[in-house]
Amino acid sequence: MSAATPQPPRQPELEFPVTCGCKVIGLDRDNLAADIASALQGFGVAAKPIRGQGSRGGKYVTYEVTVTFQDLDSMRRIHHVLGQIPGVKMVL
Repeated sequence: MSAATPQPPRQPELEFPVTCGCKVIGLDRDNLAADIASALQGFGVAAKPIRGQGSRGGKYVTYEVTVTFQDLDSMRRIHHVLGQIPGVKMVL
């Protein structure tokens, strides 16, 4: 009896350009929205981050921004740059 080689899970096919909402979760600090907008402007994206719900203790806040990605590489680069902003804990 031979064991089948497990196949890696298939990633869903995306058709580019694709527009999606990104959530940025970070410390609730002054200028976080401006830092997110500035990072996006570096990619030619003129989107305004919309403040979402804060954490119960008031330490964290979410921002949502809608971005049109031209390809998978630009999607990954933008997510990486957003994650490097001081105080950002997660980008979804």
